[in-house]
Amino acid sequence: MAEMTEIYSCRGNQDLRDGKVDYSYDIRDRAEAEADARLKCEKDSTIRKIAYYAVNDAGDYRNIFTYSNPEYARNAAPAKAAPKPAAKPNGAPAKAKSAPSGGPDIAKSAAPKAKKVKAGLLGRLKDFLSEEA
Repeated sequence: MAEMTEIYSCRGNQDLRDGKVDYSYDIRDRAEAEADARLKCEKDSTIRKIAYYAVNDAGDYRNIFTYSNPEYARNAAPAKAAPKPAAKPNGAPAKAKSAPSGGPDIAKSAAPKAKKVKAGLLGRLKDFLSEEA
């Protein structure tokens, strides 16, 4: 079997490892990877970053090319600032609301996220190596 290329692409604040994974047997070197990355980013400006990894039959991998989309930075919306609390009519700043019925203030916490298993060979290899450590 020939060497395969795993193509990882991410959008927004997404980590590259958590992004979309595609596979190709046609991309073999840096020039082909660069041409493919530019084409994909022209078609989809929401792609923030693309990385190409060559994977051989033994499971060894190497980075061929990584591309950051310059159009994403130009088109990205600026981060929204947190709203300021409204001032009282007499000019005094508004107080933060406390819990109802005089109970303790309990901050809402997000539930822990489950570990996402990568379907790609590179992701499975990383998961396997991290489990043995």
